[in-house]
Parts: sequence; C-alpha cells; structure tokens
Amino acid sequence: MLQALKLLFMIAYTIIIFLTISPLILGVMFFCNLILAAVLRVKLKQMLWAAYKISFFIIVSFLVNILLSDISTATLILIRLIVSFSFVYPYRKTISPMRTGHCYRNSIYAF
Repeated sequence: MLQALKLLFMIAYTIIIFLTISPLILGVMFFCNLILAAVLRVKLKQMLWAAYKISFFIIVSFLVNILLSDISTATLILIRLIVSFSFVYPYRKTISPMRTGHCYRNSIYAF
C-alpha cells in the first residue's frame, strides 16, 4: 500500500511539474528534489552520471522544441525535463522495478 501511495505521489508531482509555468517555482522544486535525494542517501555521482546518459534525449527534445516553437517555451520544457528527472531518479533508486510493476498491476485491478 505504501508503494502504491509513493507511485501516485510521483505521478501527481510529475504532472504538477509539467503544468507549472513559472521558472522560479520550478527552481524551488529542483532544490527540494535535491534535498529529497540527499535525505534518501542517493549518491550524487550516480545521479549526475544518469543525467549525463539521458542528456542526449533532453538536448534533442530542446532542439525540436526550438524548431517547433519559440526559445522561451523550449527552455521551459528543458527545465521541466531536468526537474522531473531530479525527482524520478531518487524514486527509481528507492523502489525496485518489481515493486513498481506490482504497484501498476494493483492500481489497474483496483479500478
């Protein structure tokens, strides 16, 4: 039950990140995510390495957004992707993929 609540919180928080318009609020969320990672004892070096590995996807999405819209919208989406990564990575490190799968399965059967 606790893992299902964590999963629902992660989904809701990620949705809030992508609905937020203000870069200032996103910056506050980013620093809260870093504090959360420190509290959960996530290794910063591993987190930076994982960010480096997905940076290609983030840069490509930034470039596509520049082509399809203006630079301010593309920058806001770039910030949102970075903030969502800084939240999802500690979640991924604290809950195993098997438990996440069980949470998905149980939430589908609950409805």
